Amino acid sequence: RLAAESGGACAGSVVPPASSRSAEVSRWCEQRMRELLLFASVERELLDLHCISTVGFKELVGGEAATGRATVKAMVTDVAKLTGEAAVFKLNVTKPALHYFDYFLKLEWEVAIARQGDECYRTADELIQVAADRDDGKAPESVAKHRLSAGTFKIREFCSEAEPCDGVWPLATKVKTHCNEHLGAELTELAVQLQGKLKIQVQQLLSQWVQAYKQHWRL
Repeated sequence: RLAAESGGACAGSVVPPASSRSAEVSRWCEQRMRELLLFASVERELLDLHCISTVGFKELVGGEAATGRATVKAMVTDVAKLTGEAAVFKLNVTKPALHYFDYFLKLEWEVAIARQGDECYRTADELIQVAADRDDGKAPESVAKHRLSAGTFKIREFCSEAEPCDGVWPLATKVKTHCNEHLGAELTELAVQLQGKLKIQVQQLLSQWVQAYKQHWRL
């Protein structure tokens, strides 16, 4: 796949032959990756909303005054794309098994704010109700009621032959929706900080996935 797609670090690698065992390994790997990454989050509580522009906050939350406490949360909201394969095999009975994997991964993330006592992100039932209340019947653009920013994390070569020595997988970050500057510099900066912390958490979870894969599938 990679050889044809990008000619990157994993191009030319020897792909293990397809088998029922390799299919089983791939299913486990993809399911485990989704379980680890989906809804990964970091958050911070704001002790006082005075740091937020009152006008900007009113526009965001529909007329409420910027007082009291709030929580700002960054979360992976969707595994938008996960394609590739994985297999465990031995080239030599005297050597450890080779845990092969080669994936293209794209995640969607959002940063949202909620007043004290409210949830940052809506449940499936709430999203269905919002869609039902709209004239076009379409689902809302965001799972958050009050979204600050949104974007994607992407890695084209999440591959066993390109495993970094320091365990930090390179993630490309794209911001599709920027935090409204009218909300104030402090909140805008906090949204950026949480986005960065979420990226670090995702990188750590990818390394955890590799270790879990090697521990679970032993030959």
